[in-house]
Amino acid sequence: MIIGDSILIVYMCLHYQLRVGPFAEENWYLFAYVFQKPFFKLHTFGAGITAAFWYMKILSFRRISEDQERKMRHPVIAFVHESNLLHAVMFLLGFAIVLTTLLISHQAVAAPYSWSMAENAAYFGIARLGYVVGLYLMLFVFFTGGFTFGKAFMSRAIFRVLGKLAFESALITPMMV
Repeated sequence: MIIGDSILIVYMCLHYQLRVGPFAEENWYLFAYVFQKPFFKLHTFGAGITAAFWYMKILSFRRISEDQERKMRHPVIAFVHESNLLHAVMFLLGFAIVLTTLLISHQAVAAPYSWSMAENAAYFGIARLGYVVGLYLMLFVFFTGGFTFGKAFMSRAIFRVLGKLAFESALITPMMV
């Protein structure tokens, strides 16, 4: 489902000559087909369902009190839970993926026709899924007990306020209206 939806997005990008930059003339189709239709969000939904599956596995891992039984019933989660090096690698990899997907399109946004159609199609096919996978890598580290400094830092009262403001500001952005 995830790969099929990415292929469909790449096909629509090539068929309608969609550009990454929002100021291209052809981007009426971008907003009409790619951003608004639910079947173009299936790869994000699929990644979310996969993350929910792993989160349920982590919750069942936490319910087991004995270490030997934990390692026997959930060996992958037990390994990730105990490895601080793997926590650091997963967090840094997720952070790098998120930053890359956010910042790689700067040139195309500034000049929409500077990228070839292959670059535009690759961006549309990979960027949204890459962003979600990067976020899930970082969240998986938090869920498995890694990065305690980050959890302590993000649990401050200011971040609760900023989280509430971010949600409300997302509701009034032009894309949502």
